[in-house]
Amino acid sequence: MFRWRENRLLKKALALYAGEHVLKHVLAQGEDALTTDGSTRDLTVMFIDLAAFTEVSEALPPEHLRGLMTSWFEVLTTGIAKHRGTVDTYIGDAVSAWWGAEGEKDHPRLAVTCARNLVEELARLNETSRTKQWPELKLCIGIATGPVRLGTYGSSKRLRYSMLGDTVNLASRLCGRAAGAEKHSILMSETTQQRLEGCIPTTLVDTVMVKGCDEPLRLYAA
Repeated sequence: MFRWRENRLLKKALALYAGEHVLKHVLAQGEDALTTDGSTRDLTVMFIDLAAFTEVSEALPPEHLRGLMTSWFEVLTTGIAKHRGTVDTYIGDAVSAWWGAEGEKDHPRLAVTCARNLVEELARLNETSRTKQWPELKLCIGIATGPVRLGTYGSSKRLRYSMLGDTVNLASRLCGRAAGAEKHSILMSETTQQRLEGCIPTTLVDTVMVKGCDEPLRLYAA
């Protein structure tokens, strides 16, 4: 009985700490899941961050900050799962996620729809926060679509199932650029915008040179 409870606890902990996708990967691959490996996939990657979070955190006592961040991460995690995305990791107040690993062909649409929904959900969270005299949060989102190396990375002492590649770097940089924008909280790459095929309205924001890219990139807002 104790062994059964222990195994159940370990599975639940792995799913919560690393994600359901990691638990499925380990159960499917067995010992092979403990080696570094990966494959190139066509994915849509999203980075989500809070603007001026330092000011927000300094304005709240620790117990209130914990409550605000718990509410924020609940909105994020629920929203991403609702739109068939996978949370990669929490990075402080930020989150990274991907779409398309399960073979969805319309992963750009799913990701952008999720981003728009998160903006709406954050507005509702801010309404609740105002009643508690908590600071309002502002969302910054970067989205890019393209080849991503998805798999297990790390060392003999510590592993992580995650994503690597230029598409990941671009999504991160677009998120950082969105943090400096006054009007646009969602910025996406031209590839993402093209693969929406007009199903979601977008606006050309700028054409810029991005570090690591040889050609100018058109940035779009949703």
